[in-house]
Amino acid sequence: MNNPGSRAMPGAKLAVAIVGAGIHATVVAVRLIHEWPALAQSLRLVDPSGTCLSDWQRRTRGQGMETMRSPGAHHLDVAPESLLDYARAHGRERDLFPPYHRPSLQLFMDHSRWVVAREGLDALVVPATVADVEPAGDGYRLHAPDGTTIDARTLILAPGMRGQERIPAWAAGLARHDPRLAIHVESLDLRTEHVVGERVLVVGGGLSASTLADAAAERGARVTLMSRHRLQARLFDADPGWVGPKYLSIFQSEPDPDARFRMIRRARGRGSVTPELLERLRRHQGEGRIEILEETAILATRYDEGLGTIHVTFDRHRREEQFHRVWCCTGFAPSLERLPWLGQLSRVPECQGRPLVGPTLEIAPDCFVTGWLAELWVGPAARNISGARQAARIIADVRRSRRAALGEALGEAA
Repeated sequence: MNNPGSRAMPGAKLAVAIVGAGIHATVVAVRLIHEWPALAQSLRLVDPSGTCLSDWQRRTRGQGMETMRSPGAHHLDVAPESLLDYARAHGRERDLFPPYHRPSLQLFMDHSRWVVAREGLDALVVPATVADVEPAGDGYRLHAPDGTTIDARTLILAPGMRGQERIPAWAAGLARHDPRLAIHVESLDLRTEHVVGERVLVVGGGLSASTLADAAAERGARVTLMSRHRLQARLFDADPGWVGPKYLSIFQSEPDPDARFRMIRRARGRGSVTPELLERLRRHQGEGRIEILEETAILATRYDEGLGTIHVTFDRHRREEQFHRVWCCTGFAPSLERLPWLGQLSRVPECQGRPLVGPTLEIAPDCFVTGWLAELWVGPAARNISGARQAARIIADVRRSRRAALGEALGEAA
């Protein structure tokens, strides 16, 4: 929607505006600037944090993560060997773990900050929230709440998962008493939580829940980890075959988007844990530091204001236990409907809340998507770093082919 009182951002129309400054936005920006260095003069990332990766670093640190799940070849730089070369150059081979040279979180962060600094990306982040997007002439106009506008010929949407959390009804009810009683892992920072001696219920059966339970137990909490299914050990959350043509060729040739969505659900499964982390949890369990309730669900919760405790009734034997706080690792329910700032760009063909994108990852001319928005083409790995790399490669390829076609057309005209 046009705003008569808006203030345009100083400077000419940008060549590229990227909404977001997380992993996906940064991977795309690095790829584009790597291929067209001069583009840095006319590319901006728009994110309220004002810096690249700040939200991602807060979440991973705040959840107690120590090791990346992804292989050493999956990182923010263009060259596949970049992270491994960085580790060797800095004498940090001990921060690479078998199999597939999985990096420690600290090594991955250090390499990521090195890449960001090398490309000067932090200086390209506009500290603003996008309140509305609209087509404008031969491009797009972004509106910020303060009336500032940003015009760009190409728009790339990489909004991440914030605001897409799946919150159980019982957790929402507890949060109405006090937001600190039931926190979704997306908003949790364990470093600011005083948990020594407290009873904590962690709800979920995936990597985030297991990482959080392990970290809380190490910090002196009395932890119960509850999962609706049995904890499953898997090195990756989806088979590596989904990163390349082995499975993607079949997936992308499937004309029915609902069938493609079901393939994504099957491939990602119900959440899993790395083998070494599951071993740590079982060790904690044996030492009495963690109680693990598998194939269990919550029947009811109530808050005792006098005692300051949460009473939780589990379906197994209808047992009731008391906790000081509940942490929800209950995943996400992403949908275009939960991105109201997209405006008319959200009115595109969709399936299960995801836009129907094809080989160019466009939802409108020169408006590209990555992350969960690209799931129906990139597949089960779309939200992962490998998915970010694949989306960045596609966007760069499209830009290159169109620039080549434009150059040929201009040559013919001349």
